[in-house]
Amino acid sequence: MTRLLVIPLIDLDEPADAHRLNIDETQLHELADSIRDIGLLNPIIVRPSTPGRFEIIAGHRRFMAHRMLSRPEIACFVRDATDAEAEQGRFAENLQREQLSPMEEAVAIKRYMDTTGKSIKEIARALNRTEWWVNHRLVLMAMPGELCDMVHTGKLAAGAAIELAKVSDDEHRKYLLEYAVRSGANVAVLRGWVDAWELQQLNNTGKPAPLPEIPVAGQEIVITMPCYLCGVAYDYRQLIIARICKPCDSEVRKP
Repeated sequence: MTRLLVIPLIDLDEPADAHRLNIDETQLHELADSIRDIGLLNPIIVRPSTPGRFEIIAGHRRFMAHRMLSRPEIACFVRDATDAEAEQGRFAENLQREQLSPMEEAVAIKRYMDTTGKSIKEIARALNRTEWWVNHRLVLMAMPGELCDMVHTGKLAAGAAIELAKVSDDEHRKYLLEYAVRSGANVAVLRGWVDAWELQQLNNTGKPAPLPEIPVAGQEIVITMPCYLCGVAYDYRQLIIARICKPCDSEVRKP
């Protein structure tokens, strides 16, 4: 059963497991301005927690905007929801209506799976997304922390982070991460440097894997990729792309 009530803000508890990793202050101020000018268009959704108190299921930002405006109360849809139902409500609210970062989407999907036991296929159908997209987000959860931070703040594309996560050498990965951020290298370029590192690991030559030169402030940025034969970095626009099998590769490498 759902009831529409106007509840004092002091009687509301913020969600224990909010999907957002942080709140954009500028967007929150814009939401507060909108609520002040035209009012609250959609009541938030809450559920009873302890006697006389309610936990926010959906509408955390609207609640924060009301608090920013010093409003004493807010319109709420009150539902008697289980933990799984509450998580489902937060999940639908955030992934279908809010602009989450890829990391926030990953956190929401993982938490939703753990709480409800739903499969990747079921989640993809609920979000009108592909199973590949859901799997892609879940892969982000297993990445090293520095990559997660960069994806969350928008400094690195999710696809680029997934490529860099393949490098198990911490120092090598962090160097490539700095190169990616400073140069703006795309996923294909980073894949080239990661492939060069993997090739070095496979051949076990004893030589360090090639690394790109990190751009210096004030100088022209030239994005480079390594030649798979000599390892020298070249402007990626000047490289010839060829796909050959390992036996052929061995023949090419013969002196």
